[in-house]
Amino acid sequence: MLQYAPGVLPPAPRRVTHNGNAKGRLVWAYTGAITQGLAYQVYGSKNQVTVDSLLNTPCNQISFIANVQVDNPGHWFNPGKNDTNGCAQKQTWFLPFGFSGKNMTGPIIEAFKQNLTRIHQNGVTITMVMGSWCTSFPLTEWTESQFTEFVNYFRTLREGTFGGNLDGIDFDWEGFCNEVCLKNQCTCGWSDKDCGNKTPEELAKGVYFYNTDSHGVRYSNMCWIMPTKATLQVITGITHFMKQAGFVVTLVPMSTAVYTSKEDTSPNQHMRNEYVKWRKHTFESQDVDLMQMVDGILLQWYSGFDAALCVNSDDPKACTCDNVDIQDEENYWPNIHNNTRHGADKTGFLYTYVDYERQGGNMWPSTWPSRCQSCGKNVILPDGSKGEFKCHPDGEDWALPGNIVKYPELITQHQNGFRNYSRVMGQKQGGGQPAIAYWWLKGFAQTSKCPRAIDCPDFRYKGEEPYSRQVKLLKDIGNVVPLEKVAIGFETLGNDVLVQQMSYADPTQLWSTASVQEHAKGIYFHECT
Repeated sequence: MLQYAPGVLPPAPRRVTHNGNAKGRLVWAYTGAITQGLAYQVYGSKNQVTVDSLLNTPCNQISFIANVQVDNPGHWFNPGKNDTNGCAQKQTWFLPFGFSGKNMTGPIIEAFKQNLTRIHQNGVTITMVMGSWCTSFPLTEWTESQFTEFVNYFRTLREGTFGGNLDGIDFDWEGFCNEVCLKNQCTCGWSDKDCGNKTPEELAKGVYFYNTDSHGVRYSNMCWIMPTKATLQVITGITHFMKQAGFVVTLVPMSTAVYTSKEDTSPNQHMRNEYVKWRKHTFESQDVDLMQMVDGILLQWYSGFDAALCVNSDDPKACTCDNVDIQDEENYWPNIHNNTRHGADKTGFLYTYVDYERQGGNMWPSTWPSRCQSCGKNVILPDGSKGEFKCHPDGEDWALPGNIVKYPELITQHQNGFRNYSRVMGQKQGGGQPAIAYWWLKGFAQTSKCPRAIDCPDFRYKGEEPYSRQVKLLKDIGNVVPLEKVAIGFETLGNDVLVQQMSYADPTQLWSTASVQEHAKGIYFHECT
Protein backbone atom coordinates (compact mmCIF):
# COMPACT_ATOMS: atom_id res chain seq x y z
CA MET A 1 0.00 0.00 0.00
CA LEU A 2 1.26 3.50 -0.84
CA GLN A 3 2.34 5.49 2.20
CA TYR A 4 1.87 9.25 2.47
CA ALA A 5 2.37 11.62 5.38
CA PRO A 6 -0.71 12.85 7.29
CA GLY A 7 -2.56 15.53 5.36
CA VAL A 8 -0.84 14.76 2.04
CA LEU A 9 -3.28 14.30 -0.86
CA PRO A 10 -1.75 11.96 -3.48
CA PRO A 11 -2.35 12.39 -7.22
CA ALA A 12 -5.71 10.97 -8.29
CA PRO A 13 -4.34 7.74 -9.84
CA ARG A 14 -2.58 6.86 -6.56
CA ARG A 15 -5.34 7.52 -4.04
CA VAL A 16 -6.16 4.63 -1.71
CA THR A 17 -8.24 4.91 1.47
CA HIS A 18 -8.84 2.49 4.34
CA ASN A 19 -11.93 1.42 2.41
CA GLY A 20 -9.84 0.46 -0.63
CA ASN A 21 -9.24 1.87 -4.08
CA ALA A 22 -10.14 5.54 -4.59
CA LYS A 23 -8.18 6.05 -7.80
CA GLY A 24 -9.35 8.48 -10.48
CA ARG A 25 -8.21 10.02 -13.73
CA LEU A 26 -5.55 12.68 -13.45
CA VAL A 27 -6.27 16.19 -14.78
CA TRP A 28 -3.05 18.11 -14.11
CA ALA A 29 -2.51 21.82 -14.73
CA TYR A 30 0.27 24.35 -14.16
CA THR A 31 -0.49 27.71 -12.65
CA GLY A 32 1.67 30.76 -12.09
CA ALA A 33 1.86 34.53 -11.87
CA ILE A 34 0.00 35.15 -15.11
CA THR A 35 0.80 38.85 -15.19
CA GLN A 36 4.36 38.90 -13.83
CA GLY A 37 5.51 35.96 -15.95
CA LEU A 38 6.17 37.66 -19.31
CA ALA A 39 6.21 34.31 -21.13
CA TYR A 40 2.52 33.87 -20.40
CA GLN A 41 1.13 37.08 -21.90
CA VAL A 42 -2.12 36.10 -20.19
CA TYR A 43 -4.35 38.68 -18.56
CA GLY A 44 -7.31 38.13 -16.26
CA SER A 45 -9.78 40.49 -14.68
CA LYS A 46 -8.61 39.44 -11.19
CA ASN A 47 -4.88 39.64 -12.13
CA GLN A 48 -4.46 36.02 -11.00
CA VAL A 49 -6.12 32.64 -11.27
CA THR A 50 -8.85 32.38 -8.61
CA VAL A 51 -10.13 29.50 -6.50
CA ASP A 52 -13.55 29.63 -8.13
CA SER A 53 -12.11 29.54 -11.65
CA LEU A 54 -10.01 26.48 -10.72
CA LEU A 55 -12.85 24.60 -9.00
CA ASN A 56 -15.03 25.21 -12.05
CA THR A 57 -12.73 22.87 -14.01
CA PRO A 58 -12.06 19.12 -13.79
CA CYS A 59 -8.47 19.73 -12.56
CA ASN A 60 -7.49 17.56 -9.61
CA GLN A 61 -3.80 18.46 -9.49
CA ILE A 62 -2.05 21.81 -9.81
CA SER A 63 1.62 22.73 -9.80
CA PHE A 64 2.82 26.23 -8.91
CA ILE A 65 5.43 27.38 -11.42
CA ALA A 66 7.49 30.29 -10.11
CA ASN A 67 11.07 29.89 -11.43
CA VAL A 68 12.22 28.32 -8.14
CA GLN A 69 16.01 27.97 -8.16
CA VAL A 70 17.33 25.17 -5.95
CA ASP A 71 20.80 26.51 -5.21
CA ASN A 72 20.54 25.97 -1.44
CA PRO A 73 19.03 22.72 -0.10
CA GLY A 74 17.97 24.47 3.08
CA HIS A 75 16.27 27.55 1.62
CA TRP A 76 15.06 27.61 -1.98
CA PHE A 77 11.72 29.47 -1.91
CA ASN A 78 12.85 33.09 -2.38
CA PRO A 79 10.25 35.35 -4.05
CA GLY A 80 11.88 37.99 -6.24
CA LYS A 81 15.35 36.42 -6.21
CA ASN A 82 17.37 36.93 -9.39
CA ASP A 83 18.75 33.68 -10.79
CA THR A 84 22.00 35.19 -12.07
CA ASN A 85 23.20 31.82 -13.39
CA GLY A 86 19.84 31.00 -14.98
CA CYS A 87 19.15 33.58 -17.69
CA ALA A 88 18.88 36.31 -15.02
CA GLN A 89 15.18 35.62 -14.59
CA LYS A 90 13.56 36.13 -11.21
CA GLN A 91 11.51 33.86 -9.02
CA THR A 92 8.06 35.38 -9.26
CA TRP A 93 6.83 37.59 -6.43
CA PHE A 94 3.31 36.26 -6.75
CA LEU A 95 1.39 32.99 -6.96
CA PRO A 96 -2.26 32.42 -7.83
CA PHE A 97 -4.91 32.39 -5.11
CA GLY A 98 -3.52 35.43 -3.31
CA PHE A 99 0.15 34.84 -2.49
CA SER A 100 2.45 37.87 -2.44
CA GLY A 101 6.12 37.56 -1.58
CA LYS A 102 5.96 41.21 -0.52
CA ASN A 103 3.41 40.42 2.20
CA MET A 104 4.59 37.26 3.95
CA THR A 105 2.74 37.99 7.18
CA GLY A 106 -0.70 39.26 8.11
CA PRO A 107 -4.11 38.96 6.45
CA ILE A 108 -2.84 38.52 2.85
CA ILE A 109 -0.85 35.35 3.56
CA GLU A 110 -3.64 34.04 5.81
CA ALA A 111 -6.16 34.49 3.00
CA PHE A 112 -3.77 32.60 0.69
CA LYS A 113 -3.63 29.69 3.16
CA GLN A 114 -7.42 29.64 3.45
CA ASN A 115 -7.74 29.53 -0.33
CA LEU A 116 -5.34 26.59 -0.52
CA THR A 117 -7.28 24.80 2.23
CA ARG A 118 -10.47 25.20 0.20
CA ILE A 119 -8.73 23.86 -2.92
CA HIS A 120 -7.30 20.92 -0.97
CA GLN A 121 -10.64 20.07 0.59
CA ASN A 122 -12.11 19.87 -2.91
CA GLY A 123 -9.71 17.07 -3.84
CA VAL A 124 -6.95 18.97 -5.64
CA THR A 125 -3.33 17.89 -5.10
CA ILE A 126 -0.96 20.87 -4.80
CA THR A 127 2.76 20.81 -5.66
CA MET A 128 5.55 23.35 -6.12
CA VAL A 129 7.62 23.25 -9.31
CA MET A 130 11.37 23.09 -8.96
CA GLY A 131 12.74 25.16 -11.84
CA SER A 132 11.28 25.97 -15.26
CA TRP A 133 12.82 26.58 -18.66
CA CYS A 134 15.88 28.83 -18.13
CA THR A 135 16.00 28.33 -14.35
CA SER A 136 19.39 26.94 -13.27
CA PHE A 137 19.73 23.51 -11.65
CA PRO A 138 22.52 21.60 -9.87
CA LEU A 139 25.42 20.30 -11.95
CA THR A 140 27.31 18.63 -9.07
CA GLU A 141 26.15 15.75 -6.91
CA TRP A 142 24.65 16.25 -3.45
CA THR A 143 25.42 14.46 -0.19
CA GLU A 144 22.81 12.61 1.82
CA SER A 145 22.88 15.35 4.46
CA GLN A 146 21.90 17.87 1.77
CA PHE A 147 18.91 15.72 0.78
CA THR A 148 17.82 15.60 4.44
CA GLU A 149 18.21 19.38 4.64
CA PHE A 150 15.99 19.77 1.55
CA VAL A 151 13.20 17.66 3.08
CA ASN A 152 13.36 19.47 6.42
CA TYR A 153 13.06 22.83 4.67
CA PHE A 154 10.12 21.52 2.64
CA ARG A 155 8.33 20.57 5.87
CA THR A 156 8.86 24.08 7.27
CA LEU A 157 7.65 25.74 4.05
CA ARG A 158 4.66 23.43 3.82
CA GLU A 159 3.40 24.09 7.35
CA GLY A 160 4.23 27.77 7.37
CA THR A 161 3.77 29.59 4.07
CA PHE A 162 1.35 27.04 2.57
CA GLY A 163 -0.69 26.26 5.68
CA GLY A 164 -0.09 22.50 5.52
CA ASN A 165 -1.61 22.26 2.02
CA LEU A 166 1.52 21.67 -0.09
CA ASP A 167 1.63 17.98 -0.98
CA GLY A 168 5.01 17.79 -2.67
CA ILE A 169 7.21 18.96 -5.51
CA ASP A 170 7.41 18.69 -9.27
CA PHE A 171 10.73 18.67 -11.17
CA ASP A 172 10.89 20.90 -14.24
CA TRP A 173 14.66 20.94 -14.74
CA GLU A 174 14.97 21.41 -18.51
CA GLY A 175 17.74 23.69 -19.77
CA PHE A 176 19.35 26.98 -18.86
CA CYS A 177 22.22 29.32 -19.69
CA ASN A 178 24.60 31.39 -17.57
CA GLU A 179 24.02 34.45 -19.75
CA VAL A 180 21.03 36.80 -19.80
CA CYS A 181 17.94 35.63 -21.69
CA LEU A 182 15.00 37.94 -21.14
CA LYS A 183 12.44 39.58 -23.42
CA ASN A 184 14.63 42.45 -24.64
CA GLN A 185 18.00 40.70 -24.44
CA CYS A 186 18.97 37.07 -24.98
CA THR A 187 22.48 35.74 -25.52
CA CYS A 188 21.56 32.10 -24.94
CA GLY A 189 20.88 29.90 -27.92
CA TRP A 190 21.56 26.71 -29.83
CA SER A 191 23.47 25.69 -32.90
CA ASP A 192 23.24 22.03 -33.95
CA LYS A 193 26.71 22.37 -35.43
CA ASP A 194 28.37 23.96 -32.38
CA CYS A 195 26.27 22.63 -29.50
CA GLY A 196 24.59 19.46 -30.76
CA ASN A 197 27.70 17.25 -30.72
CA LYS A 198 28.90 18.22 -27.23
CA THR A 199 28.66 16.00 -24.16
CA PRO A 200 26.35 17.14 -21.34
CA GLU A 201 29.42 17.86 -19.22
CA GLU A 202 30.97 20.00 -21.96
CA LEU A 203 27.77 22.01 -22.25
CA ALA A 204 27.74 22.44 -18.46
CA LYS A 205 31.20 24.01 -18.56
CA GLY A 206 30.01 26.57 -21.12
CA VAL A 207 30.12 26.36 -24.90
CA TYR A 208 29.84 29.51 -27.03
CA PHE A 209 29.20 30.09 -30.71
CA TYR A 210 29.14 33.29 -32.77
CA ASN A 211 26.74 34.98 -35.17
CA THR A 212 26.72 38.27 -37.05
CA ASP A 213 23.51 40.26 -36.86
CA SER A 214 21.75 42.16 -39.63
CA HIS A 215 23.68 45.30 -38.71
CA GLY A 216 27.08 43.64 -39.14
CA VAL A 217 27.79 43.24 -35.42
CA ARG A 218 29.36 39.94 -34.34
CA TYR A 219 28.02 38.54 -31.08
CA SER A 220 28.29 35.39 -28.98
CA ASN A 221 25.65 32.98 -27.74
CA MET A 222 26.03 30.42 -24.98
CA CYS A 223 24.67 26.94 -25.76
CA TRP A 224 21.84 25.78 -23.55
CA ILE A 225 23.01 23.62 -20.63
CA MET A 226 21.11 20.34 -20.46
CA PRO A 227 20.78 18.01 -17.42
CA THR A 228 23.89 15.99 -16.59
CA LYS A 229 24.30 12.71 -14.74
CA ALA A 230 24.98 14.75 -11.60
CA THR A 231 21.69 16.63 -12.12
CA LEU A 232 19.82 13.33 -12.19
CA GLN A 233 21.67 12.18 -9.06
CA VAL A 234 20.20 15.23 -7.29
CA ILE A 235 16.69 14.68 -8.69
CA THR A 236 16.75 11.00 -7.75
CA GLY A 237 18.16 11.69 -4.28
CA ILE A 238 15.59 14.37 -3.49
CA THR A 239 12.88 12.03 -4.75
CA HIS A 240 14.08 9.15 -2.56
CA PHE A 241 14.22 11.24 0.62
CA MET A 242 10.92 13.04 -0.12
CA LYS A 243 9.17 9.71 -0.72
CA GLN A 244 10.65 8.31 2.47
CA ALA A 245 9.03 11.25 4.26
CA GLY A 246 5.65 10.57 2.61
CA PHE A 247 5.43 13.48 0.17
CA VAL A 248 4.40 13.65 -3.51
CA VAL A 249 7.08 13.88 -6.20
CA THR A 250 6.33 14.24 -9.91
CA LEU A 251 8.34 14.98 -13.05
CA VAL A 252 7.62 17.16 -16.07
CA PRO A 253 10.60 16.47 -18.35
CA MET A 254 11.01 17.97 -21.79
CA SER A 255 9.94 15.62 -24.56
CA THR A 256 13.62 15.17 -25.47
CA ALA A 257 14.41 13.95 -21.92
CA VAL A 258 12.04 10.94 -21.85
CA TYR A 259 11.29 9.28 -25.17
CA THR A 260 12.84 5.79 -25.29
CA SER A 261 14.01 2.91 -23.10
CA LYS A 262 16.86 2.12 -25.47
CA GLU A 263 20.47 2.75 -24.52
CA ASP A 264 22.19 5.87 -25.80
CA THR A 265 25.11 4.51 -27.84
CA SER A 266 26.25 7.89 -29.17
CA PRO A 267 29.89 8.56 -28.19
CA ASN A 268 29.10 11.95 -26.64
CA GLN A 269 25.77 10.96 -25.07
CA HIS A 270 24.02 13.60 -27.15
CA MET A 271 20.76 11.70 -27.73
CA ARG A 272 19.45 13.31 -24.52
CA ASN A 273 16.82 11.07 -22.77
CA GLU A 274 18.49 12.11 -19.50
CA TYR A 275 15.68 11.20 -17.11
CA VAL A 276 15.73 7.61 -18.39
CA LYS A 277 19.40 6.79 -18.87
CA TRP A 278 20.51 8.27 -15.51
CA ARG A 279 17.52 7.19 -13.42
CA LYS A 280 19.32 4.65 -11.18
CA HIS A 281 21.38 5.62 -8.12
CA THR A 282 22.22 4.40 -4.63
CA PHE A 283 21.22 6.15 -1.38
CA GLU A 284 21.28 4.91 2.20
CA SER A 285 22.71 1.63 0.85
CA GLN A 286 19.58 1.19 -1.33
CA ASP A 287 19.54 0.92 -5.11
CA VAL A 288 16.72 3.18 -6.29
CA ASP A 289 15.11 3.98 -9.63
CA LEU A 290 13.71 7.46 -10.22
CA MET A 291 10.97 6.28 -12.58
CA GLN A 292 9.73 3.69 -10.13
CA MET A 293 9.63 6.11 -7.17
CA VAL A 294 7.84 9.14 -8.60
CA ASP A 295 4.07 9.56 -8.36
CA GLY A 296 3.59 10.84 -11.89
CA ILE A 297 5.29 12.01 -15.09
CA LEU A 298 3.87 14.61 -17.44
CA LEU A 299 5.46 14.33 -20.89
CA GLN A 300 5.91 17.73 -22.52
CA TRP A 301 4.49 16.84 -25.91
CA TYR A 302 4.32 20.57 -26.58
CA SER A 303 8.07 21.30 -26.53
CA GLY A 304 9.66 23.21 -29.36
CA PHE A 305 13.38 22.66 -28.81
CA ASP A 306 14.70 19.37 -30.27
CA ALA A 307 18.19 19.62 -28.66
CA ALA A 308 19.79 18.30 -31.90
CA LEU A 309 17.84 15.02 -31.85
CA CYS A 310 16.81 15.60 -35.45
CA VAL A 311 20.36 15.88 -36.80
CA ASN A 312 21.79 13.18 -34.53
CA SER A 313 19.13 10.51 -35.02
CA ASP A 314 19.68 7.57 -37.39
CA ASP A 315 15.92 7.25 -37.95
CA PRO A 316 15.03 8.83 -41.33
CA LYS A 317 11.51 9.57 -40.05
CA ALA A 318 12.58 10.98 -36.68
CA CYS A 319 11.61 14.54 -37.61
CA THR A 320 9.73 14.32 -40.90
CA CYS A 321 6.55 16.36 -40.85
CA ASP A 322 4.54 13.76 -42.77
CA ASN A 323 1.64 13.70 -40.34
CA VAL A 324 -1.99 14.07 -41.36
CA ASP A 325 -3.08 17.65 -40.81
CA ILE A 326 -6.73 18.68 -40.77
CA GLN A 327 -7.90 21.67 -42.76
CA ASP A 328 -11.68 21.60 -42.22
CA GLU A 329 -13.04 24.44 -40.09
CA GLU A 330 -14.62 22.30 -37.40
CA ASN A 331 -11.41 20.43 -36.56
CA TYR A 332 -8.74 22.86 -37.75
CA TRP A 333 -5.34 21.22 -37.02
CA PRO A 334 -3.01 22.27 -39.86
CA ASN A 335 0.73 22.03 -40.33
CA ILE A 336 0.63 25.37 -42.15
CA HIS A 337 -1.57 27.84 -40.28
CA ASN A 338 -3.48 30.36 -42.41
CA ASN A 339 -4.44 33.62 -40.76
CA THR A 340 -6.37 34.70 -43.87
CA ARG A 341 -8.57 31.64 -44.31
CA HIS A 342 -11.73 33.57 -43.39
CA GLY A 343 -10.99 36.25 -45.97
CA ALA A 344 -8.37 38.90 -46.66
CA ASP A 345 -10.39 41.49 -44.74
CA LYS A 346 -10.57 39.42 -41.53
CA THR A 347 -7.65 39.26 -39.12
CA GLY A 348 -6.27 35.91 -38.13
CA PHE A 349 -5.84 35.22 -34.44
CA LEU A 350 -2.43 33.50 -34.21
CA TYR A 351 1.01 35.06 -34.04
CA THR A 352 4.33 33.38 -33.26
CA TYR A 353 6.98 34.28 -30.69
CA VAL A 354 10.62 34.44 -31.79
CA ASP A 355 14.05 34.90 -30.21
CA TYR A 356 16.36 36.19 -32.91
CA GLU A 357 19.50 38.30 -32.87
CA ARG A 358 19.39 38.73 -29.09
CA GLN A 359 15.83 40.05 -29.16
CA GLY A 360 12.50 38.48 -28.28
CA GLY A 361 9.36 39.50 -30.08
CA ASN A 362 6.31 38.50 -32.06
CA MET A 363 5.80 37.81 -35.75
CA TRP A 364 2.43 37.81 -37.47
CA PRO A 365 2.72 36.12 -40.87
CA SER A 366 -0.33 35.34 -42.97
CA THR A 367 0.73 31.70 -43.28
CA TRP A 368 3.61 29.78 -41.71
CA PRO A 369 4.60 26.29 -40.52
CA SER A 370 3.09 26.36 -37.05
CA ARG A 371 3.75 22.79 -35.94
CA CYS A 372 6.34 20.13 -36.82
CA GLN A 373 7.78 21.51 -40.07
CA SER A 374 11.03 23.45 -39.84
CA CYS A 375 11.59 26.14 -42.45
CA GLY A 376 14.59 27.75 -44.07
CA LYS A 377 17.30 26.96 -46.63
CA ASN A 378 18.35 23.42 -45.70
CA VAL A 379 15.79 21.66 -43.52
CA ILE A 380 14.25 18.19 -43.28
CA LEU A 381 11.34 17.93 -45.71
CA PRO A 382 8.23 15.73 -45.27
CA ASP A 383 9.74 13.00 -47.51
CA GLY A 384 12.94 12.83 -45.43
CA SER A 385 15.16 14.64 -47.91
CA LYS A 386 16.74 18.04 -47.24
CA GLY A 387 16.06 21.28 -49.03
CA GLU A 388 14.39 24.66 -48.78
CA PHE A 389 10.97 25.05 -47.17
CA LYS A 390 9.54 28.57 -47.28
CA CYS A 391 8.70 30.13 -43.94
CA HIS A 392 6.27 32.78 -45.24
CA PRO A 393 4.70 34.15 -48.41
CA ASP A 394 6.79 36.44 -50.62
CA GLY A 395 7.03 40.02 -49.40
CA GLU A 396 6.21 39.41 -45.75
CA ASP A 397 9.82 39.53 -44.52
CA TRP A 398 9.88 43.33 -44.55
CA ALA A 399 10.59 43.59 -40.81
CA LEU A 400 14.29 43.74 -39.93
CA PRO A 401 15.36 42.06 -36.67
CA GLY A 402 17.10 43.78 -33.78
CA ASN A 403 16.61 45.66 -30.56
CA ILE A 404 14.77 48.93 -31.20
CA VAL A 405 16.52 50.55 -28.23
CA LYS A 406 19.97 49.74 -29.61
CA TYR A 407 18.90 50.39 -33.20
CA PRO A 408 16.17 53.08 -32.99
CA GLU A 409 16.19 53.43 -36.78
CA LEU A 410 14.30 50.14 -36.84
CA ILE A 411 11.16 51.94 -35.66
CA THR A 412 11.05 54.04 -38.83
CA GLN A 413 11.92 51.01 -40.97
CA HIS A 414 9.08 49.02 -39.40
CA GLN A 415 6.61 51.89 -39.78
CA ASN A 416 7.50 52.33 -43.46
CA GLY A 417 7.49 48.58 -44.11
CA PHE A 418 4.12 48.22 -42.43
CA ARG A 419 2.55 51.03 -44.50
CA ASN A 420 4.13 49.89 -47.76
CA TYR A 421 3.06 46.26 -47.35
CA SER A 422 -0.46 47.33 -46.39
CA ARG A 423 -0.71 49.68 -49.40
CA VAL A 424 0.66 47.23 -51.97
CA MET A 425 -1.44 44.30 -50.73
CA GLY A 426 -4.52 46.53 -50.67
CA GLN A 427 -3.96 47.36 -54.35
CA LYS A 428 -3.50 43.66 -55.22
CA GLN A 429 -6.72 42.76 -53.42
CA GLY A 430 -8.54 45.41 -55.45
CA GLY A 431 -10.50 46.90 -52.59
CA GLY A 432 -8.91 50.32 -52.66
CA GLN A 433 -8.24 50.16 -48.93
CA PRO A 434 -5.00 49.35 -47.08
CA ALA A 435 -4.74 45.63 -46.37
CA ILE A 436 -4.02 43.96 -43.05
CA ALA A 437 -0.26 43.91 -42.55
CA TYR A 438 1.54 40.62 -41.90
CA TRP A 439 5.25 40.18 -41.22
CA TRP A 440 8.11 37.75 -40.69
CA LEU A 441 11.56 38.78 -39.42
CA LYS A 442 13.97 38.83 -42.35
CA GLY A 443 16.47 35.99 -42.28
CA PHE A 444 14.84 33.98 -39.50
CA ALA A 445 14.73 30.21 -40.05
CA GLN A 446 12.48 28.14 -37.81
CA THR A 447 13.44 24.77 -36.29
CA SER A 448 11.05 21.86 -35.87
CA LYS A 449 8.51 21.79 -33.06
CA CYS A 450 6.19 19.22 -31.55
CA PRO A 451 4.50 17.12 -32.77
CA ARG A 452 7.75 15.39 -33.73
CA ALA A 453 7.90 11.65 -34.39
CA ILE A 454 11.01 10.90 -32.33
CA ASP A 455 9.94 12.40 -28.99
CA CYS A 456 6.41 13.88 -29.20
CA PRO A 457 4.53 12.13 -32.04
CA ASP A 458 1.28 13.29 -33.61
CA PHE A 459 -1.98 11.35 -33.70
CA ARG A 460 -1.86 10.30 -37.35
CA TYR A 461 0.77 9.89 -40.07
CA LYS A 462 0.29 9.31 -43.77
CA GLY A 463 0.11 5.62 -44.68
CA GLU A 464 0.13 4.48 -41.04
CA GLU A 465 -2.47 3.31 -38.54
CA PRO A 466 -3.88 6.13 -36.36
CA TYR A 467 -1.97 6.64 -33.08
CA SER A 468 0.66 4.07 -34.11
CA ARG A 469 3.70 6.25 -33.37
CA GLN A 470 2.27 7.45 -30.06
CA VAL A 471 1.52 3.88 -29.00
CA LYS A 472 4.98 2.76 -30.09
CA LEU A 473 6.69 5.44 -27.98
CA LEU A 474 4.52 4.77 -24.92
CA LYS A 475 5.09 1.02 -25.12
CA ASP A 476 8.80 1.67 -25.37
CA ILE A 477 9.06 3.92 -22.30
CA GLY A 478 6.71 1.47 -20.54
CA ASN A 479 9.79 -0.70 -20.17
CA VAL A 480 11.20 1.80 -17.66
CA VAL A 481 8.18 3.58 -16.16
CA PRO A 482 4.72 2.22 -15.27
CA LEU A 483 2.39 3.78 -17.83
CA GLU A 484 -0.33 4.40 -15.24
CA LYS A 485 1.96 7.18 -13.96
CA VAL A 486 2.25 8.88 -17.36
CA ALA A 487 0.23 11.91 -18.47
CA ILE A 488 0.49 13.66 -21.83
CA GLY A 489 0.91 17.42 -21.62
CA PHE A 490 -0.44 20.09 -23.93
CA GLU A 491 0.06 23.86 -23.61
CA THR A 492 -2.58 26.53 -24.09
CA LEU A 493 -2.89 30.14 -22.97
CA GLY A 494 -5.89 32.43 -23.01
CA ASN A 495 -7.08 35.91 -22.08
CA ASP A 496 -10.39 37.03 -20.66
CA VAL A 497 -9.82 40.80 -20.91
CA LEU A 498 -8.80 43.06 -23.77
CA VAL A 499 -5.52 44.84 -23.04
CA GLN A 500 -3.60 47.70 -24.59
CA GLN A 501 -0.43 46.65 -26.38
CA MET A 502 2.57 48.70 -27.47
CA SER A 503 2.20 48.78 -31.21
CA TYR A 504 1.46 52.47 -31.75
CA ALA A 505 5.16 53.46 -31.99
CA ASP A 506 6.47 50.34 -33.70
CA PRO A 507 3.78 48.19 -35.35
CA THR A 508 5.82 45.02 -34.79
CA GLN A 509 6.08 45.47 -31.00
CA LEU A 510 3.06 43.70 -29.54
CA TRP A 511 3.68 44.08 -25.81
CA SER A 512 1.65 45.31 -22.89
CA THR A 513 1.85 49.09 -22.44
CA ALA A 514 2.64 48.66 -18.74
CA SER A 515 6.14 49.88 -17.99
CA VAL A 516 8.89 48.24 -15.94
CA GLN A 517 8.23 50.85 -13.23
CA GLU A 518 4.56 49.82 -13.17
CA HIS A 519 5.58 46.16 -12.92
CA ALA A 520 7.34 47.01 -9.65
CA LYS A 521 3.99 48.31 -8.36
CA GLY A 522 2.13 45.16 -9.43
CA ILE A 523 0.59 46.72 -12.59
CA TYR A 524 1.13 44.49 -15.62
CA PHE A 525 -1.47 45.63 -18.15
CA HIS A 526 -3.98 48.36 -18.96
CA GLU A 527 -7.42 47.45 -20.18
CA CYS A 528 -8.56 48.84 -23.51
CA THR A 529 -10.50 52.10 -23.33
